[in-house]
Amino acid sequence: MKKQQRVLLTTLCMLASLVRVAYADEGGRVELTMLAEKEIVSVNEQGAQEIQYVVPSTVIPGDVILYTVAYVNKGDESAENTYITNKIPDHMVYMENSASGLGTEIRYSVDDGQSFDLPHQLMIHDSEGKARLATTKDYTHIRWLFTGLLDPGSEGKVFYRARLN
Repeated sequence: MKKQQRVLLTTLCMLASLVRVAYADEGGRVELTMLAEKEIVSVNEQGAQEIQYVVPSTVIPGDVILYTVAYVNKGDESAENTYITNKIPDHMVYMENSASGLGTEIRYSVDDGQSFDLPHQLMIHDSEGKARLATTKDYTHIRWLFTGLLDPGSEGKVFYRARLN
């Protein structure tokens, strides 16, 4: 099997089975649902750009994927100190400033989810110990920290976009 075909197959599997974590310190039971959709850009008859999102049957290098994590507090109590962590799939590169989520603060990891920080605080050390500011190619995980309580029945979505290398 050619390398590109293996990457494609691996990526398609990763689209469907990303590691997803929701954590709530107290109370609620937060459940997550993941959706990965391919971004398709076209130009309509008036010359305006239109963007559609479809569940992909295939992806190729350069394709952009929109990852949506829907959450709902199915518990009987409010959830506090809640966060959602999502691994960026192998062979995907996070697209700068594409993560969003109402009522959240967003942090990134460059060390496989061991620590999280703001982009301007993320440093990478090379084999000689020299430090440099991390780029989006270095990101391994995204974390959405909820700034308030998630009351019972609360629901919403968090998003990010990534490009297949």
